[in-house]
Amino acid sequence: MKFIRNNRILPRHLILLALGCTTLLIPLLLKSFVDAATKADRYAQAESVPAKPVAVVFGAGVYADGTPSPMLADRVNGTVELYRQGKIRKLLMTGDNSTHDYDEVSTITHAVLVTQRYHLPRAIYTCRQLGIDALGLGTPDWETYGAWIMVPCSLRELISTVKAVWQVNITRPRPTF
Repeated sequence: MKFIRNNRILPRHLILLALGCTTLLIPLLLKSFVDAATKADRYAQAESVPAKPVAVVFGAGVYADGTPSPMLADRVNGTVELYRQGKIRKLLMTGDNSTHDYDEVSTITHAVLVTQRYHLPRAIYTCRQLGIDALGLGTPDWETYGAWIMVPCSLRELISTVKAVWQVNITRPRPTF
C-alpha cells in the first residue's frame, strides 16, 4: 500500500513508522507534562511534607490472610510517620463511593497522598483537577521492588496517566453516585 503526497509515493513502512512514533510520543509527552506539573509537591521524606488535614493512602493489595502487600505496607508506614510527626490528623484508606449512603470521597478538600513515587504524579494531578488541594509523599519503589515488578507498574502508569489526563480534561465522567 502506498500513499501519494506532493506527487511522491510514500511507502507503507514510513507511514506505519510515523504512526508508531506518534503512538509512543503522545503518552510520553503527557506523562512528562504530569510529572512536571506535580514536581514541586512530591516529597520523598515525611519530614519535608507540609501539614494537611488528611492523608489518602492508596490501596495496593492485601493477601488472603489479611497481610498487606509490601507496597501497601510501605504506604501505611509512610502514613504512620506523617501522623507521628503531626503532619496529618486523619487517614483515608483509599476512599469508596460505591453506595448512595456511603460517601467518604466527597468530603476531602486538602490532603497528603501517600503512594509509591512512580504513581504520585498522576495521583496529585488527578486530585488537583478534581478540586483537591493535594501534595504527596512518595514511598519507595524502584530501589525496593526492582525492575521485575516496577517495569510493568511503570508501563501501566504511563497508560493510566494518559487516561487520567483524558478523563479529567476531556470526558469528565460522572461519579457512580
